[in-house]
Amino acid sequence: MDFNPPPTQSQDADSQIRPAFEWAEAAVATGATLAQSEVQRLVQAQVLASRQAKAHAKRIDLLSERLLRHLAPEVWQRLFHGIGRQSIAFDETPLAVVFIEALELGVCRPGHESLPALVDRLARQHGGAVDSFGWGGTALFFGNVTDGLRTALSLMHSAPEPALRIGVHSSDAVVASFRSGGQLHSTLLGSTTAEAATVSGAAAYGSIGLSAAAQDLLEDRIGVPLDGAKVPVWLFQEATWGFARTANGSLRLTPTSLAPTSS
Repeated sequence: MDFNPPPTQSQDADSQIRPAFEWAEAAVATGATLAQSEVQRLVQAQVLASRQAKAHAKRIDLLSERLLRHLAPEVWQRLFHGIGRQSIAFDETPLAVVFIEALELGVCRPGHESLPALVDRLARQHGGAVDSFGWGGTALFFGNVTDGLRTALSLMHSAPEPALRIGVHSSDAVVASFRSGGQLHSTLLGSTTAEAATVSGAAAYGSIGLSAAAQDLLEDRIGVPLDGAKVPVWLFQEATWGFARTANGSLRLTPTSLAPTSS
């Protein structure tokens, strides 16, 4: 999934307040008196700009700490203290996050692609992206829950049971984008990935966990109540799934039948 970097928060705030201050300076230069409403507008613009600048700085710090463990020192230095800093941007948007825990990251089946390669291919196939800068597992993010769940189900078809356990969660998330080595990279900031990991942790290996937020969106999309139901065969790649509630309220999907994976 391609995330085109929007203007940075500080740039956006500056673009909002600059016209107001230019107008005010011109008015003062001609001896005009500012109306109280205009003064209030300027003050509000200053407060907004200050808040956005602080939020942007906090996100920069979070991203800096995250990438410190993944980038070479000289690359990290150039990104945060050199020309690369101009490429950093943040976008807050609703996303579905799929968190994958594997018993091992080796080959799924003899003669087939490795699990990381399979995950990357399936994520792209369903319009998602892999967060290459996470920890404790593999995080994927998608524009909607259906695509995230389809990817999870495809992985379950392709990986030998019980090699994987997967959590699917949906919430507003902050996508940090930056350029390094001539490529555009993205990673998730905030608690969304950790929340998806919690859902994954409640699922047994060989099953998929759905958070309450993901369940609500999925029910809206397919019109099928999930409590005590089985996903229709036609919807999810000829597989039927049983459901069970976990202690934290998430829903665990366990396959009752899986169609053979086509090569």
